[in-house]
Amino acid sequence: MDMIIGCIADYSVDNIKNWVGSINVSGFTGEKRALCYNLSEEVMKYLRDNGFHCHECQLKESHIFVRRFYDQWNILKRLDASDYRFIIATDTRDVIFQSNPSEWLERNLGDKRIMASSECIRFADEDWGNKTLKSCYGHLYDDFSRNIVYNAGTIAGEFKAMRDFFLNVYQFGLSAEAAESDQPALNILINLEHIKPLVKFAKQEDGWCTQLGAVMDPNTIERYRPKLLEPSPRIDDRGIVFNLNDIPFVIVHQYDRISGLSDLIDKRYGGVTRNPVAKSVRSGDVQVTGAGNPVYRLAKNLCGPFYRYAEKKNWESVLKAGKRIKRFLRGRQ
Repeated sequence: MDMIIGCIADYSVDNIKNWVGSINVSGFTGEKRALCYNLSEEVMKYLRDNGFHCHECQLKESHIFVRRFYDQWNILKRLDASDYRFIIATDTRDVIFQSNPSEWLERNLGDKRIMASSECIRFADEDWGNKTLKSCYGHLYDDFSRNIVYNAGTIAGEFKAMRDFFLNVYQFGLSAEAAESDQPALNILINLEHIKPLVKFAKQEDGWCTQLGAVMDPNTIERYRPKLLEPSPRIDDRGIVFNLNDIPFVIVHQYDRISGLSDLIDKRYGGVTRNPVAKSVRSGDVQVTGAGNPVYRLAKNLCGPFYRYAEKKNWESVLKAGKRIKRFLRGRQ
């Protein structure tokens, strides 16, 4: 049996209808599970009515971007691995399935055990990735900044390898003491020699997944285009997204960046693409809190220049103190 698993936090039914609806019509016949953080009973009922196993999770010492990897591991370790084949772990609000992921993995995973999805750009050439790698793992920046970015919200692979990889990402992500360390942590890990041989590094043109935030976002595409390593996809008038060989992608991620596309997807599945929380969100799936806190804004304006200077000088005590202050202020929103 195969499994799709996703993390859902503070969303309404409308915010997850596209993800759920697309799975339902994709042809996928495996198990569906959801990590549920602070969801209403209405949302939980909707998920159960659509065949999902709901796991109520609590945020503890880490941010949800990192914590979800621990909770996924914790769920999978309790299951009988012999009952499962592939795990597909995705974001939820801005992801849809255009076809059955099991069939693509059967044909393409081969002897690999973990499948990573390219964003078609290198860390140093992409605004958010560059900033996050530098802030989370500044001491490793020179070693990994020229690597291609692989997305943490659209990964898949063999059950046991994925289960243990989730724990690796959680532990390494936790070491950065940062809210958004999951993606740089994952990317560093998949490029280490004891893990790299297990990984299929899927190009966009392989047809598995397109990350539209990197390859089509109208706010950045003109700057990114000369640095993209693969072409931008094609979208037809029905809202189906294709690679240049006219093969529909299995997964479309970050479709909410493309207004015409998001309208067509909302119409198809009945969801609401708009982000349900504040404007200050990451390029992934859930809210980054704190930006609306006036104390946070004041501290950022007064201390920001000094903190950036400390980053350049690699003053570890200042950087650690800054991270603790950020976490405290985010929690005070």
